[in-house]
Amino acid sequence: MKIFNKKDFEVYCLIWAAEKDFDTTANDLIAIASASQVSTTRFMSIYNEFELMTETARKAALLFNAGQLFADEGERNSFFDDMAADFFPETQYAETGRRLLSVLEKEFE
Repeated sequence: MKIFNKKDFEVYCLIWAAEKDFDTTANDLIAIASASQVSTTRFMSIYNEFELMTETARKAALLFNAGQLFADEGERNSFFDDMAADFFPETQYAETGRRLLSVLEKEFE
């Protein structure tokens, strides 16, 4: 099972949600990552790992790491707030961010 630190899990969640959201293009994802504080090398490393995983393994990694990083709804909401600040400040990607975070929130309900 792939274990992520908090920042890498933010990247993983971004990639996972973008995969589920048909309105988010690969170009959007690259632009969002480029505008964040995550290095392109780190982002691409996580993206490449994600691409090699089966859908079952992707979901298992998502749920396992979520269980490790947040124990309750308050911690989960704090994680989403941090993720929004890191990837979707008030920029052209704010709407995409709301959409992707909504995908994640539904997954963790």
